[in-house]
Amino acid sequence: MVPETLLEKVDIHLATKAGEYTALDVFQKDMVGWPEVLKKIDIPQSINCDTIISLVEFPSQRNIWLFAGFIDVWGRANKGVEARYRHELKGLVGRLKLKFNRGGASKPFLKGERYLENISVFEVLRKPFNGEPFPGYENIHISFRQLRALSYDNPSDWVAALSSIKGIYLIADNATGKKYVGSAYGEHGLWSRWTSYAKSGHGNNTDLLRLIEKVGLDYALDNFSISLLEYHQRRVDDKTIILREGFWKAALLTRSHGYNKN
Repeated sequence: MVPETLLEKVDIHLATKAGEYTALDVFQKDMVGWPEVLKKIDIPQSINCDTIISLVEFPSQRNIWLFAGFIDVWGRANKGVEARYRHELKGLVGRLKLKFNRGGASKPFLKGERYLENISVFEVLRKPFNGEPFPGYENIHISFRQLRALSYDNPSDWVAALSSIKGIYLIADNATGKKYVGSAYGEHGLWSRWTSYAKSGHGNNTDLLRLIEKVGLDYALDNFSISLLEYHQRRVDDKTIILREGFWKAALLTRSHGYNKN
């Protein structure tokens, strides 16, 4: 149990991204070393407590966070930050999923006295979280930051599923609403095509390439998402895939109002 005296002086840390990857991907790779990540964060002066509750965002589940522990912190980034786990609820680190709607609060640190009461238990996992499982072909909708993490991890279920099919996919720019329809029918299926987007942000598509050269890869990581529109077995001929790609371009107006040129 958590002593009331501890909760009275706890502030909240919300982790959403860590460089090129999601915070969830970084956390699940090294839960023990998570306090080391906090040492590199510029903790604002308004957060003057000794302890924070660190929560890591689940990108695939709205308002759901993974409990990353109660962590003692002292010092500031420009003077040297120290951080270490507390023993309270340490057995639930990486297992406890919490529900919390941050509303319009976009900052990574929030005052516990204002927001802590809005956090509730969503689920307790049997084992510490170890990566998002493949959700099925009909349920693929991920951010480019998630895609980049997948391309780095090469999880066997994702690789096997996406390497064995041909398909038509949709890239959406969440900042502008513009979209791009593409298809994959090469030797290694959808997986090979999608990993090229993860590395470059544009996959050598004309308009996307022009955009990323102008605004940088971080724009794609922050704003692009990718979804699978339809999939086919490898035995389906390439002409059929190309025709279906054309159908979706016409249906979604991506030539006239999106990033498709042809």
